[in-house]
Amino acid sequence: MIVYVIPMVFCLIFHLIKLEDKKNKIVYDILIVFLFLISAFRYNVGQDYKHWIEIYNWLKDGVTSGGYVEIGYRYLNIIIQKIPFLNEYFLFIITSAFIIFGFGYAIRKNVEPQYWFVSIFIFIGSGIFFASLNLVRQYIAVVIILMGLPLLKGKRYILFCMTIALATLFHTSSIIMLPFMIFYIIFNNKYTKSLTVIYSISLIFLIIDIRQMIGIFNFIIPKRWIWYLESEFLTAKNYSAIVKQLVPNLLLIFTLIKRKEIIENKCDLYMLMLYIDVIITNCFYGVLVLLRFSYFFDMALIFIIPTILKLLKDYNKKINIIGNIAIWGYYTLLTVVTIFIMNGHGVMPYQTLLSVLK
Repeated sequence: MIVYVIPMVFCLIFHLIKLEDKKNKIVYDILIVFLFLISAFRYNVGQDYKHWIEIYNWLKDGVTSGGYVEIGYRYLNIIIQKIPFLNEYFLFIITSAFIIFGFGYAIRKNVEPQYWFVSIFIFIGSGIFFASLNLVRQYIAVVIILMGLPLLKGKRYILFCMTIALATLFHTSSIIMLPFMIFYIIFNNKYTKSLTVIYSISLIFLIIDIRQMIGIFNFIIPKRWIWYLESEFLTAKNYSAIVKQLVPNLLLIFTLIKRKEIIENKCDLYMLMLYIDVIITNCFYGVLVLLRFSYFFDMALIFIIPTILKLLKDYNKKINIIGNIAIWGYYTLLTVVTIFIMNGHGVMPYQTLLSVLK
């Protein structure tokens, strides 16, 4: 547990003490490298860790009946196998480098330096970091999409479509970014009324269980995913997850009120992603398999929360303090409950590859 607590505590400390730019960059880079080391040299951390080892060995032995594997992830495994002296554990080193440094680069490019440590804290506290230790294929796809978002903002739509295509080679669910792109193009910052209506409808599903409706649409579900309909990923529901919806819904309401200022801070794309994220999680909260689509949008929290904290400075000092305490406190509590107590994504206890070498 302590290995996860250390970077969170350092984020708070270095956000408060306000280092000069050069030192700020050094500490930021050290924290990113530390997160990389946690991810890269983990052993049996994450519910699917053993599954990734199994896939590696299936492909190494030429077994094709082990299950469906997207072509991009398949060839990543095969390439590693072709390189002398590399083994299955290098799979986690390479994927961790891509995921962690990908997020680290995006934060440096899109967040003001004074809020870098807020973004890292949200990266950890919102569960994105912990999910990446488990859902390796999907988070490779998420980072590919993250790297392509400037193309969408720059109206380079063909290149962004190519980015989506590349991401689907690692996780098919990436295709959800195609209708998102179309929505973003058509409405062009004129989506507030439409999304307010959709958001209002999504609140109904905090009470009504949407799983009762899933069977109606099973004819459009690919055969390789049909088994999810009878698995605990769909049949089980964690109703305590509704608590996790509190702050994201409040953040959405705040961005609706301060929409003009958010757009002026060049966060219109992240604001739209936040809306979609909250709508999806309102509808599907507690149902793990359905929440997978939200992972392409919840990364918006990393970029929009620093903007919200910046806007809070325009209020009086008390409001600013309360807002900061609420955000830092909430995501700390969320980590304690969902990770340290409930062991979300199976990341507890933490072990390193040294466990294998003993």
